[in-house]
Amino acid sequence: MKNAENKQIFNGKELVKAISENTIKVQQEQASEFLNPFPVSAFPKAIQEIINALEKDLNFPKDYTASAILFAVSVALGKRYQVKVKGTW
Repeated sequence: MKNAENKQIFNGKELVKAISENTIKVQQEQASEFLNPFPVSAFPKAIQEIINALEKDLNFPKDYTASAILFAVSVALGKRYQVKVKGTW
């Protein structure tokens, strides 16, 4: 709607909708600036396919699935392996 001075006038619902749409757009732009994707490429190909399929089909975040897989593998390995960072400290 426009008034005699050719300025945009909103009713209550239109104003809320315009603010909401603008807020969502700004949030998406800000989120894309700070996006730090999980390094899925560090996993073997078969695991990458699982992670990507869960994101595509069930909309699971990649970092959520990858973290759960890392946890499951670490529990399965238990104390069977040890990592030696340096020979001496």
